[in-house]
Amino acid sequence: MRRPDVRKGRHCIRPEISRSFTFGEEGVSGGQFFKQHLGKIKLNDVMVDWSKQDLSHLASAQAFDDYLTSQLRSAAAINVENVDSYAGQSKVLRIEYEDAKYKAVAQKFSLMPDEKEGVRRMSYRGVIPLSWHTNRIYLHTRTWPPGVSN
Repeated sequence: MRRPDVRKGRHCIRPEISRSFTFGEEGVSGGQFFKQHLGKIKLNDVMVDWSKQDLSHLASAQAFDDYLTSQLRSAAAINVENVDSYAGQSKVLRIEYEDAKYKAVAQKFSLMPDEKEGVRRMSYRGVIPLSWHTNRIYLHTRTWPPGVSN
């Protein structure tokens, strides 16, 4: 999905809560990430009525860029070192990361740190949304979106 010849300039829309499940260490990856990441996947257990959701931000690439930019601009900038002090607060936070230090950030949040063809798992333009304790967190690089930097 991350290779340019497969993407062809497209992006993949996918839910943050998994709707699929891996059933063991057998398979293409040879169990490479099973124990650390895939074996801990929790399936969605909350029914979502998609017909009642506002999905207008998915109407076009520009609509999604605008939506994501507004989310990042309204989020409070924090450092990965103090993210745990926000536990239980239900805040929208953003953490700027440097490419060279991403593995440490990924480890903090138990994210898979790999990258293929310059694209990190779960990222769009280098932005990785996630939930941490009760907070919404956006990991992002300095380069996108323009004007949103610590």
